[in-house]
This record gives sequence, C-alpha cells and structure tokens, in this order.
Amino acid sequence: MLSLAIGSLAIGSIVLGIVPPWFDPEAQAADRVPKSAAAERLDSAEVAFEAARRLGGVNTSDGRERLDEAARLGREALGLEPDYVRAAVLLGEVLLLTREHADADRLLTSALVHAPNDLALLHLAGIHRFRAGAPERGVPLLEAVVARDRQRFDAAYLLAGHYYRVKNDARALQHALTYLDSRPRDAAVHGMVGNLHLRAGRVQQAITAFERVLELDPGNLPVRVNLANVLSGLGDHAKAVELYEAVLAKDPTMTMVEFNLATAYWALGRYGAASAAFGAFISRTADGTESAELAQAYHYGGLSAARAGDTPLGLERLRIATDLAPTDPWPPYAVADLLRRARSAARDREATPKDDLTVADSFIALALQRKDDAPAIQQLAGRIARDRGDLRRARRHFETAQSLAPKNALVRAELGHVRVLSGDLDGGIDDLETARLLDAREPKVSPWLSAARTQRAVLRMRAGDDLAAESDLRRALEVGPLLAATWNLAWLLDLRGEPLPAMLEVRRALVASPEDSDLNLLLAYFSARTGAFADVPAALAKAGAARDTGLRDVVYGALLASRGESEAAVAAYESALALGFETSGAIAEVWLDDAAEHLRQRRPAEALAALSKLADALPPVLARARTTLEVVALLSLDGAAGGRPKGLDYHRLERLLAVLSRGDRRLPPLLVELGLAPLMEELDFLTAFVAYRLGDGTRAWASLDPLIRAKHPDAIGLGVVVLLELAEGDFAKRAYDAAASRVERALELAPGDPWVRHAAACLAMARGDDDGASRAFETLAATRTPPEAMLNFGQVLADLRGRSVEAHTWFRRYLEQGGVVARSIAKRRIERVERYISP
Repeated sequence: MLSLAIGSLAIGSIVLGIVPPWFDPEAQAADRVPKSAAAERLDSAEVAFEAARRLGGVNTSDGRERLDEAARLGREALGLEPDYVRAAVLLGEVLLLTREHADADRLLTSALVHAPNDLALLHLAGIHRFRAGAPERGVPLLEAVVARDRQRFDAAYLLAGHYYRVKNDARALQHALTYLDSRPRDAAVHGMVGNLHLRAGRVQQAITAFERVLELDPGNLPVRVNLANVLSGLGDHAKAVELYEAVLAKDPTMTMVEFNLATAYWALGRYGAASAAFGAFISRTADGTESAELAQAYHYGGLSAARAGDTPLGLERLRIATDLAPTDPWPPYAVADLLRRARSAARDREATPKDDLTVADSFIALALQRKDDAPAIQQLAGRIARDRGDLRRARRHFETAQSLAPKNALVRAELGHVRVLSGDLDGGIDDLETARLLDAREPKVSPWLSAARTQRAVLRMRAGDDLAAESDLRRALEVGPLLAATWNLAWLLDLRGEPLPAMLEVRRALVASPEDSDLNLLLAYFSARTGAFADVPAALAKAGAARDTGLRDVVYGALLASRGESEAAVAAYESALALGFETSGAIAEVWLDDAAEHLRQRRPAEALAALSKLADALPPVLARARTTLEVVALLSLDGAAGGRPKGLDYHRLERLLAVLSRGDRRLPPLLVELGLAPLMEELDFLTAFVAYRLGDGTRAWASLDPLIRAKHPDAIGLGVVVLLELAEGDFAKRAYDAAASRVERALELAPGDPWVRHAAACLAMARGDDDGASRAFETLAATRTPPEAMLNFGQVLADLRGRSVEAHTWFRRYLEQGGVVARSIAKRRIERVERYISP
C-alpha cells in the first residue's frame, strides 16, 4: 500500500516577558517604612534591571553591563537577607535573560525552601529547569503554577510542548487549549492542536485546527502539507492536489510533498500526471539512497506509466522496484501482469516478443517465492500458465487461490473455466455455477458458463442425448444470450423436426438484439427452412456485418440445400464446420434429403450412392434414417417394373433390418414425409422374407409364425411357401412326421391352395395311402395346378393302374404346361411309355 509521508509540526519558541508582581508604583508610594540595606540594594538592582531591558539586555554591551550590575546587587541583597523572596525573583529574572539556568536553578531551589508556595518562585524555577534541559524537574512546578493561575500562558505553553514530545497527548491538548485561551492567534500552537487531534483520530477537529493555522499564517508550508495529507487520507484527493501543488510552487525542493502529490494523482486516476510526479521524486532522490518511498515511487510510478500508455517505461520502473524491495511480492507481480496484458491486448500476437509469457512466468514465480498465500498472485500465476497452455499447472494455482479466497467469484470462475478447457465439463460447470451464486454480476461468469453448457450440449447431441442437450442449452440461454447456444438449440429443435420452434428461439434472441447480424443470418436460414422465403431477403439485409464465424456458410448451406444443390450445400456446411460450427448433422441431412429425392424419382442406385457419402458416425436419429433409406433403396433395386430383384444383396439387407429392429421404430419426420412409416410396421415380415431368400426357412418361419397368429395379411402366403419348402426338406430326409406336421399347418392356413393339397397328396403317397393320393392327384391334374400334379397323376396311372397310354397323355400335358421341376423325369417316362406302346 502507498503511505503518505507525514511531516511533523515544529513548535516555535515564545518570548517570555514576566512582569514582577512587586513592580507596583502605587504600592511603593504607599511604603513609608525605612528600608533596610538589603531593600536598598534590591531597589538599585530593579532600577538596573529595567535599564538593562530598555538597553536591549544581553544583546548590547550597555544592557549587559546593567544586567551584571542588577545581578550583583540582587546577590548582595540575598546575602544580607537569604529569605528575601523579592530579591530571589529579581535575580531569577536576570539570570533568565543571561541564560545562566544552572545558577538560577540552585538559587531558586534555595529560595523555595523559605517560600515553597510562592507562585513567582515556582514559575521561574520551572522555566529555568525547562531551559536547562531538565523538563521532567520543571513539570511539577509549572503544573502547580497553571493549576493556580491559568493566565500564566507561558507555563501552559511549555507544558503543552513537553507533553506533546513525550506523546502524553491528553495533557498536551489540555495545556495547549489553556494557552490558546490567552493567545488565540498563535499559529504554531494551533498546529500542535491539529496534530494532537490527528493522533487521536479526530480528523475533522484536526482539519479545523490546520485551517486556523493557515488563516493566521498562510505561508506555513508544513501545516499546508499536513492538511493535504489529512484530506488525501479522507479521500478528498482533488483538494489535496491543490494544496500539494501550492506548496511545491513555493518550495519545489520538498521531495516528500512530490511523492504525496504523485500518490494523490494516482488515486484520482490521473496516471500521466502521477507518472511525471513519481519521476520527479525519483530524479530528486536518485543519489544512491534506498528507501521505502523510493521503492514505492518506482512501483507505482511504473504502474502509472503503464496505465498512461507508456508500457516500456512502466516495465523499466517495475523491474527496478523489484530489486529495491527484495521481499515485496507486488512489483514482480506487476511486471508479470503487465507483460501478460500487453501480450493479450496485442492484435497481432506474432508482433509481440514470443518470450513475453516466459518472462512473465519467471516474475510471477519470484512473486510466489516472496508470498505464496496471496490469492491474487496465485490467480495471476494460473492465468499465465493457462495462456502458456499448461492447464494442469493453471488448475493447481486456481485451486490454491480458491482455497485462499473461497468467496471470490472470479477465482472460482477461472478455476471452472480451466476445468472446461481441460475437458472436465461437469466439474467446470459446477464451479461456474458456484461462482454465479457468489456474484452473478462478475462479468466473466455468465459468458464462460453459457459457453461451457453449450459445449456440453453439443457433446450430448452427438451422443444422442437430446433431452439433456436441450436442458443445457436452455440453461445456457438463461445465464446470458449466446449465439452458439441459440444456434445449437435451434438446430436441435430443427433436427427433431421442429423448425418452427427453432425459428421462435431465434426470434426470441432477436428481441434482445434486433440488429445482431449473426442472429439475422440464423433467421434467414430458418425462414428458408420453414418455407418462409419472403422473410429471407429482409433477414439477409441485416446480416451484412455478420462476423466471420462460419454462420454465413451455414445459411448458404441451408439455402443451397433447399434448392437441391447438394454438393454446393455440403461444401458450405464443411466450411462452417472447419470454423467451429456443429454442422455434421446438417451435412448428413443434405445427403439424406438427396437420397430421399432419388427414391421419390425411383432411382434407388443413385439413392444408395448418396447414402454412401454419409459419415460413419451419425447421431442416432440420422443413423436410423440412413438405415431405413438404404433398406428401401435395396428393396427397390428391381430390373423392369414388377420384375424380381436382380443381384440383390440379401446379407446386407439382413444386417440393416437387424439394426432397425433393435431401435426405436418411430421414423424421423424426413422419412414420414416420404410415406415410409408403414415400412417400420413390416420389419418382422421383411426379416422373414430375407431369411427365406437366404434359404433359412427355419428362421423365416420363426418370424412368420407370430405374424400369422396376428393375422398379418402377407405373412400367410409367405408362411405357406416356407412351410412347404421346409416340408420338402423333411420329406427328402424321410422325416415324414415332421413333413406331415408342416403340411397340416399349411392346410390350416390355405386349405384350398392347390400347392398345399399337392404336397399333402405327395405325403400321402409316401406314407402308403395310394388311393387317397391317386384321387388327390387326379383332382389337381384336372385343374393343371400345380403342373407337378399332372406328372404325379401320370405316374399313378402308369405304375399303379397300368394305364400307360393315358399316363403318356398326362406326361405330355405336364411338359406343355411348362413344368420345370421334374422335366427330365417327364421326358424319361414319355420315352419309356412310347417304347412299350410303339408298333
């Protein structure tokens, strides 16, 4: 802390002029008693004494001769009558003028033996003892005098001065006021009274006393300095400056006044004047003498110079202050702080010395060596470490500062900020919330807290935790308006298919900042997103001064995407992503929109190509949309319209369906708009169909059986086909009971289906029911469905009934009908029959 250099007020001397109480002409005229020899000598002594005073006393030779004569006559009178009080008093007066205090003390002490209560003797004896340098022996005598006669002001004066010097302030003030009752215009004693009040903390009384001194003695510079010091201590630095400047105008050599003037300038924030005044003090004391004031002058002179814009001079003075005060931590602290601020304020960081922070680090380390329990020093050490990228050390310093100042909101906020920078978002946000509770008005708390919550929200969005992300973003906006928070909340709502609420969030932010260019860019984006294209030009007109944060690229990306210019839109979004905007979801949505448009136009191959451009890692909603569109595209890969899929990758389709089956079956709005909602209801059926296509009838039936029981319209047909194929496999393995069970289930599902009835007939034949099988084959052969019924009926006619010619007819009908399953068998049977029946 700066301290004022308080000057002491010197007490002036007083000319004593004591009129002897016996010097009364009327009393002498009334005295008609014949005088003794002693009295006669005393009379002559008095005449000589008065003559000496008129002649100038000890200051002239004639005066000195008459004083010597008065002393001789007085001694003779006392020699004749030792108890002659009047003679002792006169001799005491003479010796006072000749400054023979030791001689007078012996004489008056002897006289007091004869007249211990004589006021004149007490008075003179006390004065002589003060003049002889033994005030402690004179105090009791003068106290007795003043107690009996307050008009003896010279006694009160001497007592006041003595008590002032020994710091018995109460007694000093008492006697000074007694003296002023008789001599109210004594400026020096008024000055003493002011100092006594000041010592006791009675500042207003001190000011009154000092002002009285200046009324009586306008040229009293020490008192003017004292008054200025008092006013400066009270905070009236402007008045103090006036007084200091007036003193220096009369006496520019008063260096401590220059120092005090500089401190007053500093307190007023007049840093240029303070720097100059500290510089003047330094130049006047630059004689090699080191002092606390000189170190302070370099310290605060350096700070003043820096604040006045002269950073090099400030650093030079602060470095000298660091050396002059080897235990003071604050000069090296100031050097470190100034170096850091100078670097932080530089527009071009490369234009400042690259080792600035290294030097700052060395000075803050020196400050910590001198005092490591100061929160401010630990705090600055944390800032420098943070600026140098050493977040672990920065956190350690901020934690120490926080332990030293647990109620300091800024320290707690900086600790939280460093935790956020270190990746500890949860801990950092907790610290920032605590800082906000400590002092919500701390400027850095709200922006840091809002930014941290926004950062955590972005991570939660990427992880698919949209509810937690939305909570963070809304709380970020409660703390304070932040472009990033508004943008991410709007994007989150938009991603959920709520572009109108997203635009409302932007409009809400615009209420507070209607001319904000970036917010108007967002408004332009959402206006285009919601189809309100009429609002886009007005919003863009206000977005001309938008900052280069990538937001403009975001808007252009959205506008290009709305026009179907996918490649250009993605390029704009990628530019925004490189500038820190979270547009990966927007990029994904462009390709999803592109794929969806290809599907609308029945271009599944192009849709798959668009989907292949998506990033591997997507938020769950977008990932689900990609999978769904890929399934639709694969199912749409047919040759001619209505034909069967050609070269379809059923294994890929199986994997995609498995992914869709595991998640939430609700579709994103984008896919609902495409009319794909029914697809999610068909997942189990599609899974069964793909399993069937892959030849896994057992797994296909496992998916179909529940659907059939739920009366799914398409599941029965596919289920019958699967059952028949499974039965055929059982039949080939001679597992007739298993085959029979499957065929019976197929008959329950489709009792009139000729394929099912044919399978039942085949099973009957295999199990020895030739008649039943024969009748069934005959009935089915008549309908020619399935073709294999004609082949099997022909074999029954040829093998069981011996009707080869008729059998030959059914074999040919089978071939004519287009039967392919047993075409070779039919040809061999025809050849055999023709061999037997040919002439």
